[in-house]
Amino acid sequence: MSGASTPTHARERAKKRAKTSRGARVNARPGARGRQARSRPQNIALEGLRGPLAEPLTARVRSVHCAKSGFGIPILSRAFFHNQALKWFADHTGFVIPRSTNWAARARALVTHLDRSGVFGEDILLRNLFPWFVVHQLRARYSPADIPPRHASRPVSAFADLPPAQRVIALRHNAVQTELFARLTIEFGEGRVWTEYPTGTGGYADAIVRRPDGRCHLYEIKIASTAAEVVRQAMGQLLEYSFREGGLEPTKLFVVGEPVLDDVTRRFLGRLGADFNLDIAYLQVYPAKSYGLDYG
Repeated sequence: MSGASTPTHARERAKKRAKTSRGARVNARPGARGRQARSRPQNIALEGLRGPLAEPLTARVRSVHCAKSGFGIPILSRAFFHNQALKWFADHTGFVIPRSTNWAARARALVTHLDRSGVFGEDILLRNLFPWFVVHQLRARYSPADIPPRHASRPVSAFADLPPAQRVIALRHNAVQTELFARLTIEFGEGRVWTEYPTGTGGYADAIVRRPDGRCHLYEIKIASTAAEVVRQAMGQLLEYSFREGGLEPTKLFVVGEPVLDDVTRRFLGRLGADFNLDIAYLQVYPAKSYGLDYG
């Protein structure tokens, strides 16, 4: 009979309804849109922030987002930094911290506060990323004494599709850092060496050594073609990590690079010690043989 529903047609309609329902449930899951957005960090909109800090802040938020989201590590993961972030918003933006200790209620209140500020416009993703940025910066200001000695080896090579051929990219900094950690562990012993250590000034040291008397040595790695350029690039970070308020206050600084130290740069470092009482040295670390890397 014309227009009659057959068992086959009924089964097909049921399948379509089930498929649509499953799709709706997937899209409705908490974090589904966030995961989708994280897979396309290059699409983060730049609108919403205004003023002279807009561009660098947006760039930093992007870098933090890209660096962290790939490892599945929620930055807002510890109560201490939850509280520090809320206090920062209260001190700098007029946010009123709810009396409730329920984190869902506090998060909802912070989102409402950010929306009312109008700073982010309709850019919801950037609004959601901004608290991550704040916590990331607050974490880097702390140099807790309970961080265990450690080094997490990172890839020393990667592949990139660069037409017309695939080329190997040597991640030289990672290789130098791993080699440096091994050398320092041999020299100073297990449990004395840290890498990516929070400096207390908003950055992370490539490596530090804690001596038995409590004194600290600070190491900064730079990749360049000459020792002079390595020193030039490392000096700013070494000085800031060492002597800025809240810094590490090390007793000795080390510039770490691959090139051989030339006589002119050696005399320059010597003058810094003689004229300015700055105990600084150059340490050559060239891991090519260890990792099979050819730098040309």
